[in-house]
Amino acid sequence: MSYLDALIQGGQSVAARQAPEEERRRGLQAEEIEALEGGLGAGQQEINALATLFADGRYTEAATVAQKMTELSPLHGFGWKALGAALKRTGRSADALIPMQNATVLSPRDDEAYYNLGNNLTDLGRLDEAQTSYRWALQINPCYPEAHYNLGIALNGMGRRVDAEASYRRALLVKPGYDKAHNNLGITLQDMGKLHAAEASYRRAIQIKSYFSEAHYNLGKVLKDLSRLDEAEASYRRALDIKPDYAEAHNNLGNTLLDLGRLDEAEAAYRRALELKSDFAQAQINLGSILYDLGRLDEAEANCRRALEIKPDFAEAGVALLMLTLPLAPKTVSESVLAPSRFDRALTNLTNWLMSFGDQPLDFHEAVSSQHPFYLAYRNGNHVELLSRYGDLGTEGGGVHAPLLLGSSRRRLRLVVVSCHFRRHSVWDINVRGLLVHLDRQQFEVVLYHVGHVEDGETAFARSLADVWRDANTVFNFNGWLDAMAEDQPDVILYPEIGMDPVTLRLANCRLAPLQVASWGHPITTGLPTMDLYFSGELLEPSDADAHYRERLVRLPGTGCCTMPIAVIPEALNELEAELSPRRGTRFVIAQMPFKFDPSDDTLYARIAAAVGDSTFILLRPPRFSWATDLVYFRIAQAFREHGLVPEKHLLVIPWLSRERFCALLDLSDVYLDCPSFSGYTTAWQAVHRGLPVVTLEGQLMRQRLAAGLLRKIGLTATIATSTDQYVQIAAGLATECQDASHRNAQRQAIRSAAPRVDNDVRVVRAFEKTLIDALAAKGSSSATDESPWGVCG
Repeated sequence: MSYLDALIQGGQSVAARQAPEEERRRGLQAEEIEALEGGLGAGQQEINALATLFADGRYTEAATVAQKMTELSPLHGFGWKALGAALKRTGRSADALIPMQNATVLSPRDDEAYYNLGNNLTDLGRLDEAQTSYRWALQINPCYPEAHYNLGIALNGMGRRVDAEASYRRALLVKPGYDKAHNNLGITLQDMGKLHAAEASYRRAIQIKSYFSEAHYNLGKVLKDLSRLDEAEASYRRALDIKPDYAEAHNNLGNTLLDLGRLDEAEAAYRRALELKSDFAQAQINLGSILYDLGRLDEAEANCRRALEIKPDFAEAGVALLMLTLPLAPKTVSESVLAPSRFDRALTNLTNWLMSFGDQPLDFHEAVSSQHPFYLAYRNGNHVELLSRYGDLGTEGGGVHAPLLLGSSRRRLRLVVVSCHFRRHSVWDINVRGLLVHLDRQQFEVVLYHVGHVEDGETAFARSLADVWRDANTVFNFNGWLDAMAEDQPDVILYPEIGMDPVTLRLANCRLAPLQVASWGHPITTGLPTMDLYFSGELLEPSDADAHYRERLVRLPGTGCCTMPIAVIPEALNELEAELSPRRGTRFVIAQMPFKFDPSDDTLYARIAAAVGDSTFILLRPPRFSWATDLVYFRIAQAFREHGLVPEKHLLVIPWLSRERFCALLDLSDVYLDCPSFSGYTTAWQAVHRGLPVVTLEGQLMRQRLAAGLLRKIGLTATIATSTDQYVQIAAGLATECQDASHRNAQRQAIRSAAPRVDNDVRVVRAFEKTLIDALAAKGSSSATDESPWGVCG
């Protein structure tokens, strides 16, 4: 029986005895009730007075009464315990400390006194002392569920999650219906990466207390981590039904809606979070990110600056401001040209800002190593210096892991491949699939880390190629991946794409293997000091390409990849066929994401149309960047008008297509136009397999030479231009030729016949293997004098 019940039975004041249950719950929190426990020896009048004051929430007056009790009976623990509880409730935790300590000294067998002291020490951030107080309480009373529970909170705060889990479970052994313990057990399990067990704990908490908003919120978090986004959304909305002013739930709902591609709804969720909590720095950043994706850069910048006003050392906001210098879709040629210099200045500012904090701890390196200046690659120029400076920020000052030793006794070299695209994706189709199929398993053991959440039939095939398979269903957070690396001890780590996923990027910022290599899933130098080699293709690189990379450039045979043909059955595009039917002339298709269209190239399409006459230029609209497609259309339309052409007669924007429907589009088209400033390998590869002629402009950087390399590989170099004038000339010539149906059919058949030459180039795999073996041997011979420790992580 609690002391509150004893007071009621003992004849406390009628007002206190008849207080509504809701008021008593409000005023008599657990620690205050416990502070009144053990009051034998105190006068009943004082006890009644204290009970009434606590019940009414009049803690300052309660402290005055308790203070008088300690003066009258300084050697009795009850007054000190009551004084400590009252002071704590008035926000004076520091002042409450000595009275609570006195209570434990004067009442050494009073478990609640130790429990209250533990709570106060927790509030003061003195967690090690708090856990000691809870343990004293539990030594006196092992069946004290609240003490087990709060001990779990202290241990979790100390990073001792295994011990925290045990404490929560002991609380639940004593009190199985303890909803808060189930909820906090879920939080600890989630922090440990045990997502399914965490989900079960949250659901149990909700089963006990259906209106437990925090448990619904936490369930939403774990469901999002499990990529069950629709369920996560439902959980957040249930939390908000219970607690409409739950700012954190609005924010996380926004994160889920963003992942679902519902950007407008995500924006509304973030704005609602900020209406409720204007100093919510993370929501400011999240809103800024959405606004960036929506092309509203000025608003996004304002949000980032507001986040820094709220939290001046908020590293994520500082990095976000740097990324805002890179427009996803520039409005003008000038904006595109000036973007690298703007990034340069902002990078200097960011570096100086970091240095201004001296040794003050920041989450800076995590913020840098989780974000990549992805859109810098879409601006023209050699960016190795900028990316190297940025790469240094993500790895400096990081933690040091146990050294990884060369020369292990394993029979085979252990190759770990880290990617979020072990599925039907260009990185898998072009850079990874054929490599894994043809890799010599007598020499290499393959460990695959699928850090993404999207899976399909190709995921199962990838799993079948692995000696060891790890994925986001079994490894749940960054530390989990680090633990996996420590267990697997790779000789080599291959990152097929760096910059497309935050987990991959964070791992790439770490030195976790003697040899770490990248390839051109994202076709530009990584800029990371942790990358040793960069694999490209001899047909993709100009003679001076070594100067474009921080890594040592390795030119593999051909295009540097061993692709395998994909059998695709085209899916009819009846509506598009009907729309194209009345349009006369050549059908050009430019099938790229909007950020690959540089403003300097807009006029080329208008020049082609002016030379050809009747024609249709087909662009595709990706759902997430619909606004960017509108901007690209506006720019190109303006170029058409400047050439005296009516844009509506030539330009057609269609929805983004599945692979099957895209093949049908290629069959309906006459000429494929590669983007001059950022070439597309995968789409060109698909086009030639459908027999479609590809026009490309071979530039000075690898990312401008992908389609040209492919065409050189299959021996079809006539459509490779070396100047903008030649690009227009070749496109116009093809338009004329395709008007002759027999010539068009023969040409397409010739291209289809040549296309297989690009696939199954096993020479690439053999050269890849030899390079790794030789590089490891070289490192082994120099390891005795190498002073740089392996195992540095940003």
